Amino acid sequence: MRRRRGAPSGDWLRPDAPAPGRKARPSPHDLGGIGDLQALINRLVGAAEVAERSALVEDINAHLRSRGLAGGGAAARWHLVDRAKVTGDRLLPGGRELFARLREPGWEHEYLLPARPRGAATPSGGGPSGATACWSWCPSSCCSRSTRPSSRP
Repeated sequence: MRRRRGAPSGDWLRPDAPAPGRKARPSPHDLGGIGDLQALINRLVGAAEVAERSALVEDINAHLRSRGLAGGGAAARWHLVDRAKVTGDRLLPGGRELFARLREPGWEHEYLLPARPRGAATPSGGGPSGATACWSWCPSSCCSRSTRPSSRP
C-alpha cells in the first residue's frame, strides 16, 4: 500500500493527523468511521428516552474527537468528508440534518432536553436550540462552566 505524504497510517480522520490537502482522499478506515458515526446518528434520532439520548450524544462526541472531527483541524477534516461526497442516504430523515450540524458547537442541546409535546413553546434564551434551558444539568463538554449563565432567564 502506498502511503500518503503526511499521513503515516494513511488515515486522515485522526486528531493527530496533519490537515488533509486538496488531493487527499479518505481511507477505507476513514469511511468506516463515518459509517459508524451515521449509525450512532440514526440511533440518536430514534431514541425516545433522555438517558439513552444523553449516552448516545456522549458516544457521538467521543467518536467526533477520535476521528479529529472536533477540536483543532476539524474544519479541514470535514472538508475532506464533504469532498468525498459522503451521502446521508443511510440516515433517517432527521439524521441528515443532524449530520450536517455536527460541525456546529452546541448541536447536542436539543437532544439532551426532555421531549416537548407537539406545539409546545420552545425554550427561550441564548445559545443554540435553547441551550440555556439545559446549562444547569448538561453533561456535554460544549457548555463549559465559563460560558454558562449564572442563572436561567
